[in-house]
Amino acid sequence: MSDQRELREIWAQLAHELLELRGPRGHWRGELAPSPLATATAISALCVRLKEAGDAAGTPEREALRDSIVRGAAYLLSTQNSDGGWGDTDRSRSNIATAYLAQAALVLANPYTKQLQGIDRALSALEAYILRQGAMEGLRTRYGTDRTFVAPIATNLALAGLIDW
Repeated sequence: MSDQRELREIWAQLAHELLELRGPRGHWRGELAPSPLATATAISALCVRLKEAGDAAGTPEREALRDSIVRGAAYLLSTQNSDGGWGDTDRSRSNIATAYLAQAALVLANPYTKQLQGIDRALSALEAYILRQGAMEGLRTRYGTDRTFVAPIATNLALAGLIDW
């Protein structure tokens, strides 16, 4: 059997198996992996919204925002990689972009997360990771001339007071 023919047969078998996994309506069901990247971004947005809510202390909206921030920060703490960084999903290797987003989120969340254990230790490990990756120069190197990711990450860092606007 030639390599090409064998590859086509394997491909046909895999395609058949994949199509068999579809549901009755002809599509596949699944779920997204838990995401420290998305969680960090959401925490930052919630913190900005909570700050904008101002003096409405004790309102149901403020309490719901605080609760979401605390739960998000607890999730981030539970998904920090052993190297001090975070990956895009809970199974991903660390990368400088998500690490910076997590840093901004945890700094913004700090006023609301005093009861969580380990934030100082997590931030210390994170700062060491970021330095090993080259800090902002490492972020710029990762994306080159593409500012699609650098600009929003820098915006989150500026919102957290970690860099100047």
